[in-house]
Amino acid sequence: MKTRVTVFAVGGAALLFALGGCKRRGEESAKPPAMKPVVINPAVAVPVPAAAPAARVEAPAAVPVAPPTTPTPTPTTPTAVPAAPATPTTPTAAVGGDGEYEEIAKVEGGGTIVGAVKWTGGAVKLPPLKFKPKDEKVCGSANGERPSERLYVDGATKGVKNTIVSLADIRKGRPVEKKDAVLDQKGCTYDPHVQVATKGTQLEVVNSDSVNHNVHPSLEGTELFNLAQALKGQRDPQRLRKKGLMEVKCDIHVWMSAFILVVDHPYHHVTNDKGEFKLTDVPPGEYTIRAWHEGWNVERTESDGRAIYAAPKIVEKKVKVEAGKEARVDFDLAG
Repeated sequence: MKTRVTVFAVGGAALLFALGGCKRRGEESAKPPAMKPVVINPAVAVPVPAAAPAARVEAPAAVPVAPPTTPTPTPTTPTAVPAAPATPTTPTAAVGGDGEYEEIAKVEGGGTIVGAVKWTGGAVKLPPLKFKPKDEKVCGSANGERPSERLYVDGATKGVKNTIVSLADIRKGRPVEKKDAVLDQKGCTYDPHVQVATKGTQLEVVNSDSVNHNVHPSLEGTELFNLAQALKGQRDPQRLRKKGLMEVKCDIHVWMSAFILVVDHPYHHVTNDKGEFKLTDVPPGEYTIRAWHEGWNVERTESDGRAIYAAPKIVEKKVKVEAGKEARVDFDLAG
């Protein structure tokens, strides 16, 4: 690259400009505007800035110059600088981002939400899962069949078990209980099948079977870990670092599955055998209450016998909680 140095005289001082450029292949660089050199008065010494040794200016003998006088500063009014526009903030979701739930020491006038999840469809009889027998003595699968765990309906009350009921938009409330969760493997089945755990706590994975298992959970499609447990009584703690719904599978026994919802608030409940739930010490206000069920409809079966299910069932309702009172919300499932 070639550089052209041009010297300009402005107000008795000399300024140096280095003009040059480079050009990439296939790219045209803009031509600098033509600049007319200014002739320097030879009667005045022109100091050359040391920072630009590339250009040398030959000057005549220096003429003594009177020492500069310090000018009296003239007050100036600073120019107003426009402030940068504020960055818009996006409200954090009640369940999803970090830091959106605020713990308060005591809930004033807390209310209660009770209810049940009921089956309103016809007779419930899910077909058994069929697969190649594996570890028959421990798993009890000599005939290559296992009953489905996907839907439990109480015959007397029609209540649906293993439904997670939670407040979807709770912002603050009572402190969260920091209690570790346990996922056991008994008779080649995960126990419990559905549970809720608190973000930041530990999940202790236990193998109570005398056969090899591998615990392979994912959270919203992202693998969390793949843990082999070959020994009976083996226990391995795993930190629950992210919120969301975990689906747990075993790659050895394809019928094994479990669900763990990781949250950062205490307003949740897994329905019992009668489909009942209860949320206590809820701050007065209006909320969205959500019932989540894993679903039971099989879409297809893989070559190894693993059943692939349709999307979970989710039902939401609005509920108003008044100070010191009880509100009731019931959910219906069918189909």
